[in-house]
Amino acid sequence: YVRLAFAVAAHLEPEILIVDEVLAVGDAEFQKKCLGKMRSVAEDGGRTVIFVSHNMSVMLSLCRRAVLLESGRVALDGPVARVVERYLSAHKDSSFQRPANATARATIVAGDVTVTGTGESPWVEISATLEAASNLTAAFEVRLLDVHGQPVAFGSFGTFEAPHQLQLTPGRQILRCRFSAAALANGSYGLTLNLCVPFVEVIDRAENLLAFDLEASPPAGVSHRIRQEWNLGFSIFPLERI
Repeated sequence: YVRLAFAVAAHLEPEILIVDEVLAVGDAEFQKKCLGKMRSVAEDGGRTVIFVSHNMSVMLSLCRRAVLLESGRVALDGPVARVVERYLSAHKDSSFQRPANATARATIVAGDVTVTGTGESPWVEISATLEAASNLTAAFEVRLLDVHGQPVAFGSFGTFEAPHQLQLTPGRQILRCRFSAAALANGSYGLTLNLCVPFVEVIDRAENLLAFDLEASPPAGVSHRIRQEWNLGFSIFPLERI
């Protein structure tokens, strides 16, 4: 019904087209057509498109202006990049969202992140408190997200190399590690921490648990690319135990 409604509305050539999350319906090809049609209506036809969505990447690609609503009131009205940043920063603390298939064998209890170093060698240091119910071998993953919540890069102990997996014992233990931030652009980032049996089982995950700002990072090369269809980002950063 939604696909048909959008097709009818788009072909009627209205002066104002209001679209509410239509891109969440249908396959990738249909979503691509919807996005292309809305852009055509706005740019080529000179008409107004009001797009209601929680998909920040689509908002950024389609819109120039955004209105943020909170409890039915206008909280911010301005350039889309500024509004998206405000929306995401307000939801940075939505941590510890357990995936539906998470087990109780081990949990990520808490975490902390700091940026150290200056000049050409900044480092991002992570401290994660893990609690295991029994002896457990698991991979520890760190996913780096940009300010829009999109995956940028990925680091781990043991996801691709089994000998580097963690050997957890019953009780709490603190894992400290770091990665180089020399290849990152200035801006805000988030970190998702993951305990898992690689490509088999999610043990626990803390979504967007940590956030940090990078203010002075020089340009540098990035490490090797990984498959983007894994939704891990575009590069792997080596994690170091500290």
